[in-house]
Amino acid sequence: MDIMMDNLLSKILFPGRVIKIARSNGLIHNAHITKVCLDKNAVFVQWSENGIDKGKEIGVDEVISINTGLLDWGSLTPKENLPPPENALTVSISFENC
Repeated sequence: MDIMMDNLLSKILFPGRVIKIARSNGLIHNAHITKVCLDKNAVFVQWSENGIDKGKEIGVDEVISINTGLLDWGSLTPKENLPPPENALTVSISFENC
C-alpha cells in the first residue's frame, strides 16, 4: 500500500470506529475497530453476541466492500464520533505494533 492510501485509511479506519462486518454465516452486523494494522492491511474488530465478547481480524478490502460509504468524504459525521451509550459494549483499544 502506498503512503497516500495509508494516510487515507488512517483517517477513515481508526480504533473506536463502528463498521459493518460480515460473519461466516452471512450475517452482517456492527463491530468496533480495536486495532488498525496498515502493515497487514487489516483491522481487528470486537462485538458482543449473547453477552459474550467476540472479535476477529478483517482485511481492509473486505471492510471497504461491506462499508461502501467509508470512502465518501462526508461519512465522518459528528454523530459517529460521539461516545457510545452507557449500555454499549466496552472496547479495549490497542495501538501496539501488529
